[in-house]
Amino acid sequence: MEDDFGDYFKTFLEKVGNRWVILPNLEIFDRPNDPFVEHHMNALKNYIKMMPKPYTTELFEKVRIAREKELQEIESNEKKTRVVETNKKIDAGINAAKEGFEDKGGGCFSLYSKVILADGKRIEVSQLNIGDKVFCGEKNGKFIFSEIYAVIHTDNQTATQYQRIDYLKSDGTKGVLRLTPKHHLFVSQGKTIFAEDVRAYETELLLFDGKKLIPVIPHRVTKEWEVGYTAPLTQSGKIVVDDILCSCYAVAPPYQQVINFVMISFRFYLWIIPNPDCKKEIHPYIRYLKRGQWILEQIDYFNTIVKRA
Repeated sequence: MEDDFGDYFKTFLEKVGNRWVILPNLEIFDRPNDPFVEHHMNALKNYIKMMPKPYTTELFEKVRIAREKELQEIESNEKKTRVVETNKKIDAGINAAKEGFEDKGGGCFSLYSKVILADGKRIEVSQLNIGDKVFCGEKNGKFIFSEIYAVIHTDNQTATQYQRIDYLKSDGTKGVLRLTPKHHLFVSQGKTIFAEDVRAYETELLLFDGKKLIPVIPHRVTKEWEVGYTAPLTQSGKIVVDDILCSCYAVAPPYQQVINFVMISFRFYLWIIPNPDCKKEIHPYIRYLKRGQWILEQIDYFNTIVKRA
């Protein structure tokens, strides 16, 4: 039908993207019941009927709905892309934090875990100071407290992966212990194991019930991420955290007495060169001592062979 238009109208339609409508000129078609008007109105109706796709209200509504749907799909796809990119960045950050944390020593407590001071007050591990005496067990009904002589590293910004251990206290209330997977904690046989080796409904830990240490079996063991960590050391090498008897040591094979002996040199070092400032990186002397970790690994390997024999 556009072929019937003159050059002037064709040029005009090209400029407006070939979008056009037909509308009577009110200056001409303003007299009702006029034969001339009626003739041209009928011609106009026929002309409109000949159009393959006339612009109607229904057509405009369909176009609007289609456009809105298209925009929603574009927005949805962009949102999905942003979520994917964000998740990639989070995963990359977590992996970097994990690798960096492991390189720096990797065995600590949550900043918000609780310990018991000699005066009976419970405070968060992050609030401990050098010289504080904390509850580290009991013997024959007598409570034992041990002095904090160092905090080998601490940080309140690094994302850290924890082993979350859920258990029930003797009064039926819920308890939760968070410590890094390679941290040591005591089991009912008096041995130490890695936190990552604790099994729900199987491993017996040692729980302080307010009077003594009793066996407790966790009902759930999971992993979770939390910001921050801290690693205090006591003279005894033990500490009760969130009512569970834990070791102060980590990463190396869990031989409590052997590590206690090795740490004598570190205590002597701090006696000569005090180090009150605790940093994010693990204490350089501890890093130096880790060079001898292979000895414990060989002992652990030998013991494993003996057990299997």
